[in-house]
Amino acid sequence: MGFKDLSTNKKLDAVLENLNDWHTKDRQPHAIKYKYRGIRDKYELITEMGIETEDVYELDLILEYLSEVEHYIVLLGGDKGAYATYRILYEGRVFIENGGYVGRATDESWTRWGGRIQTLILTIGTGLAGIGGIGILLIEIHRHYCH
Repeated sequence: MGFKDLSTNKKLDAVLENLNDWHTKDRQPHAIKYKYRGIRDKYELITEMGIETEDVYELDLILEYLSEVEHYIVLLGGDKGAYATYRILYEGRVFIENGGYVGRATDESWTRWGGRIQTLILTIGTGLAGIGGIGILLIEIHRHYCH
C-alpha cells in the first residue's frame, strides 16, 4: 500500500514515525550526530517513504500541519522547499509512541461510544426508577382505598 492509499491519520503517523525513527537511530556520522541528530530534509522523506510526485503537495500540507498547528516537528531551514530540513520534537516522539493520530481517533471513538452507552444506561435506569415509583404509588393507593 502506497502513501496515497493511506488514510489522513495514517499519513500523519507515517511522517511522524519516519522522523522519530530517523531521530532514534544513530544514522549520522559520529562527528555530527549530536548537533544534527534527527534532522531530515523533505527530499529524504519523499524518497524513503515512496511518495509519488503528485503526492508531494499533500506531504507539504502534512509537514506544515505537524509543525505549525500541532507543533510536533520543527522546520529548521530550507524555506519549505525540497531540501527543507525538519526534526521531530520530544512532544511529537511521545505522541507517536503513544499511538499517534490513529490511536487518538480510536480512543475518541471509544470515548464517544462509552458516553452513548452511559447515556443509554442512565436513560433506562431513570425509566425503570420512574416505573418503580409509579408501582409503589399504585400499591399505596390500593392499600389506602381497598383495605
